[in-house]
Amino acid sequence: MEILAFKGLVLGFIYSVAMVSGTVWCAQVTVKRGFVAGLAVCFGIALAQAVLCGMALLALYGLLLMPFDLGFALRILATVVFIYMAYKMFTAPKAKTLKSKEADTYPSRLFYITFILSITMPMRLGGYLSFSIAAGLPFHGFSGVAAPWIAIAAGCGSMIWFTYIACLAALFGHRVPEHITLRSINKLNFLSGVVFALVAFITMLPLVAGF
Repeated sequence: MEILAFKGLVLGFIYSVAMVSGTVWCAQVTVKRGFVAGLAVCFGIALAQAVLCGMALLALYGLLLMPFDLGFALRILATVVFIYMAYKMFTAPKAKTLKSKEADTYPSRLFYITFILSITMPMRLGGYLSFSIAAGLPFHGFSGVAAPWIAIAAGCGSMIWFTYIACLAALFGHRVPEHITLRSINKLNFLSGVVFALVAFITMLPLVAGF
């Protein structure tokens, strides 16, 4: 159980690094409204990621209950999703400003807005499903009982990343020129694309080795 939870923590952290839009939003809110507002965004995203991860894991567990082996099909599915996500990252538009009118509201409202926006992105559900497959969860003692704990750990991993971003924005958002901050954030698109492409290759590797 501890190993599965650790995988969930790492999964949530790595996937959150790839959520460039979430990183930009967290930085925008923190710079404009302060650290408490930024923290509200962090909680909103993390809670949504925990829910999405839990849904993906339960769907995966349901597939594993079927009376035939889906290992090959699951790896193919995950690989296709990762290739698509890599393409989206490589072609994603760059963030152009840290200013946002939507950030001008109180923390509880920011939490609600962020949670709704995050949980209504279906591609993230597919991403968590694919990352779970790539991490080998269906093949190493995974069960429905473990799903909630893995999901909570994924939410914690997401919280770690976005709290880090909120801290950086609170400390340096008004000191570092905006174009330098944006240049650093926009580099995450390319980095995320490389990571998704690499994970796609790793996910396919057992299938290629089997031939």
